[in-house]
Amino acid sequence: MLPRVFPLATLLATAFAKSSSQVKEGLYARNGVLVTDEDVERFELYSEYARSASCNVDKGPDDQVTCEVNCDNVIKDEAIIDETFYGPVSDVAAYVAVVEKREQIVVVFRPTISDENWTTNCNYTTIPSDVVEGGMVHGGFHYAWSEISVGITASVTKLHSIHPTFTIVTVGHSLGGALASVAAADLIALGPPVEIYTYGAPRVGNDELSSFISATTTVSRVTNNWDPIPLVPLAEGPVFGGQYEYRHVSPEYWLTGQPEDEVHWPAEDIKVCEGGLNMDCNSGIPWINFTQHSLYFGPMNCKRWTWGQASNGVYIPDYVEDEITKIFSGDISVYSGIGDCFQPKPKP
Repeated sequence: MLPRVFPLATLLATAFAKSSSQVKEGLYARNGVLVTDEDVERFELYSEYARSASCNVDKGPDDQVTCEVNCDNVIKDEAIIDETFYGPVSDVAAYVAVVEKREQIVVVFRPTISDENWTTNCNYTTIPSDVVEGGMVHGGFHYAWSEISVGITASVTKLHSIHPTFTIVTVGHSLGGALASVAAADLIALGPPVEIYTYGAPRVGNDELSSFISATTTVSRVTNNWDPIPLVPLAEGPVFGGQYEYRHVSPEYWLTGQPEDEVHWPAEDIKVCEGGLNMDCNSGIPWINFTQHSLYFGPMNCKRWTWGQASNGVYIPDYVEDEITKIFSGDISVYSGIGDCFQPKPKP
């Protein structure tokens, strides 16, 4: 049986941690942006696009975006794939599609599925970004994007010439969300408005880069309760040390509580936090729960798998439970992938 949650201290220093009561008081006291039912519908829709990645990155041009499970609204959109892309070293993958009824060009990135993806995740020495002066970007995400950026940019440019009024939307869960943010920083140069929807995404760059992305695109960065992945890479500070800094794109939409229907999250239980390092939302959590990383408006899978039941009653794919079990039973091959991402590393 898997423990339901784990103390954050098992993976990183707790200097920034707050008690749950402190977090709640801070959230309800702030004059933040209210989340509407229309916002929730958008978050639900693009979570389906995020989970659709694994079912569509092997398709060809003119195929419809489909899933075996968990993306009924995407299927109704009748999105048509223009092209799919694969990075041979980083093992990242993505597809570009046109959604005529929404007047959108969507770029959807696959989440972590392999050891090569973990190598990408944990290569977080920052390197200079060429999109904004002073910007620094996560080295792994930058390299992974560079493997597929030329093709994706060409595809989006072609589609923009055909549909000049369409909005560009980048989408992804976990690693896919990180790539969606990094890609958006480049795609805004094409001219159309760019929207970003990420779910459980890690940090991708320093304050200059993250602020630039936040200011020039429309960001919806969604986090779920005690999901630990948005905590990495660690933010620089006197507590953690190190020679770099990481900040999030903004705003964050933090899913709180445990609604009976996790597919349709109540708007009043979604809290908004602005800024690159706001401790009133996910960044200030006192515990972590890996299961919650796999649940964003429903399970983040698009294929029919055999399911196992976690100790908190939530059903998750057996392969996910197996990986989590390895982590906490001391399997070094997995722990070195996830655990090392929580350790601050100086630049060489």
